[in-house]
Amino acid sequence: MEKHTLEEQKASIAAVINLTREDADISIRKLAKMTGFSPTQISRVLNGTNYTIDTLLKTLNSLGLGLEITILQTTEKDNGTY
Repeated sequence: MEKHTLEEQKASIAAVINLTREDADISIRKLAKMTGFSPTQISRVLNGTNYTIDTLLKTLNSLGLGLEITILQTTEKDNGTY
């Protein structure tokens, strides 16, 4: 599996969140109320800039989304060597 930059990964996450939010006709203000965050915090997630994992996870959960982690490459530790 190919590696992506942090910016590319955040942009992909933001795109999914934005599409889900728009499909459900949920405004930024409404999503902020759903999560208990400020509209500014929600905008950061939607723009892929400067947010915490807690903010991301709560935003995803509020939209019925989740996060899946994929191992991109094995490390020497995974191969039993150091």
